[in-house]
Amino acid sequence: MNISFERFILGDVELNLSFVYVAIVVVSIMVILAVTRVLKSRVEVKSPRGIVSHDLSKCI
Repeated sequence: MNISFERFILGDVELNLSFVYVAIVVVSIMVILAVTRVLKSRVEVKSPRGIVSHDLSKCI
């Protein structure tokens, strides 16, 4: 599997770069969602303003 994967990367550099960009975008979106979930839970527990921020995030 490793040899074929290396040949795939060396053979299609442009396709590999586009795949890397897509992977970076997906990972960044997952990180943003995880961070927003953590911040929402912390804000909602600590202060009543969390309800407002929660509604605003739903609108966005």
